[in-house]
Amino acid sequence: MPVIDFATLLLAAGIFFGIVIGDATLFGDPLRVQITVPTKLADTGFTEAVAERLFVSEAAHVARALSIVPTPSVEVSSRQSVLAAVAKPLSLDQVVVALQNRVGIDVISVDAAVLDKADGALEMVIFVTKPDAALAKLKLTQPDGNPVALVEHGSAAVLEEVSPYRVALTAFTDAVRRDGALPTEAKAAASRAVSRPFVAAHATERVMLYNLLGLIALFEGDFAGASAQLDLAAAIPEAAAVARGTVALNRAFIAVAQQRPAEALAYYTAGRADSIGVVLPGYDAKINTLAGLVAWSRGDTERAERLFRLAGASLQADEAPHFYLAELLGAKGDAAGAAAERAAAGSSHRFGVEIPGLAQSEFWVDPVKGGVKRRS
Repeated sequence: MPVIDFATLLLAAGIFFGIVIGDATLFGDPLRVQITVPTKLADTGFTEAVAERLFVSEAAHVARALSIVPTPSVEVSSRQSVLAAVAKPLSLDQVVVALQNRVGIDVISVDAAVLDKADGALEMVIFVTKPDAALAKLKLTQPDGNPVALVEHGSAAVLEEVSPYRVALTAFTDAVRRDGALPTEAKAAASRAVSRPFVAAHATERVMLYNLLGLIALFEGDFAGASAQLDLAAAIPEAAAVARGTVALNRAFIAVAQQRPAEALAYYTAGRADSIGVVLPGYDAKINTLAGLVAWSRGDTERAERLFRLAGASLQADEAPHFYLAELLGAKGDAAGAAAERAAAGSSHRFGVEIPGLAQSEFWVDPVKGGVKRRS
């Protein structure tokens, strides 16, 4: 029998440890998904791989919405790499996850099983293991035996458990992009999430959930409710600065709508300072547009005009600075300039980049008379 000396064993262990840490994404950083299906379903073509691809599809939909803050991402890796192919047969997959968690890679494990029942229905039992929370168990039933619908529903339930803000934000953007639709599903998802016990590690996500509830209150015409939700968001400690900044910027927007220019300026200044470092398409143009609205609400129309022009030049596909500049120039008596800006706004709308966490992406505000109107 060959003898392995201690140095060789130590080297092999080091190589294995290095691969485990370096290949964190193979087990889903931060989400590792495994779904088993009964043989009867697999024989019809609905295999484990198909079920996991359905999960991936649902996760991809949730990940599409632009998020201002780095809330927990939804990344799924169900395809095996070389390490996974070695680890799984040797029953080392849980060892891999444990090692990754040990060095600060928070791997969330999702283990699910689709079960067939005697009456033709299907059942899905899901266990979600998170490093900072107790084991969560979910159970869903599909009476008509449709495996696709069952896995899609299960995926949505898991994603809401893992990343509720992303799920609520996706429901919000899906609704507001349809003319006349109210984000009722987003409100329900966000309300369920904030009803859970507070966890300091999820403070940033909780802030953004309250921020979203504030925007939904605006859709309902409830200024008091919107302010109350944003107050709750602002009171949460340990959240990332960019989350606090987003809340402050939305409070500035509401203050403009309620003709409170001094408050609008104070909120805008704080929000701008906390939002340094946000890298999203057109973000600076959005902030300059808001700064112009704050300036206009204070009577400084010259500064407002400069800021609207700056925003329009830096993001020519955005209709908002052109729209506001047209209104401002019209109020000044510059009919030709106003007409040119209205034309620019009309040609820009279809190409605009909107950030759903900002109130100004969803509403028009009148900085002189106050009030908001939903953007179409």
